[in-house]
Amino acid sequence: MVLNSQENAYDKSKRSHYHQPDDFLISIRTAGIEPDVATAIRCAEEYVKAGCDYLQVSTGIEWDDPTVDAEGKPYNQFCALGIRFHEHFGGRVPVSCVNGIYEPSLARYLIENGLVDTVDLGKAVLADPAFCEAVLNDAPFVRCFGCPQCQYGPGMPHKCPAETKRNARK
Repeated sequence: MVLNSQENAYDKSKRSHYHQPDDFLISIRTAGIEPDVATAIRCAEEYVKAGCDYLQVSTGIEWDDPTVDAEGKPYNQFCALGIRFHEHFGGRVPVSCVNGIYEPSLARYLIENGLVDTVDLGKAVLADPAFCEAVLNDAPFVRCFGCPQCQYGPGMPHKCPAETKRNARK
């Protein structure tokens, strides 16, 4: 058993609880290109040494590493970055990729071809929660429209055109 103690930032009181180390996974969403892919992989190696069980690979704020290429592939550079981490870690920890996975066939392609262990879905599932069923069973779904600024942003009314289209089908 491990004692986990945290200090409350507001009143400086301490909060402690015990947990079993095997009770949960520790996942880290890591920036795969900060400052470059090689350095990001070295950082991820340290996370794994420290006990990280699962890596979610995304990009950082800057995108300036020309070594990540997805030209001619059915996925984009963000997915290519996750694939590169997956190749590096070679099954030592599960690795996921993100971004631009708006078609069930792409999610299946990435998994079935062993390119990554999982895919992280955001906008596709916001656009239509049935997306996961579409991945698994080819069920119908409404595709994300890929709006320049997602209409599911925090602190704003949800005006997602896919949601509107989905609700019109009901």
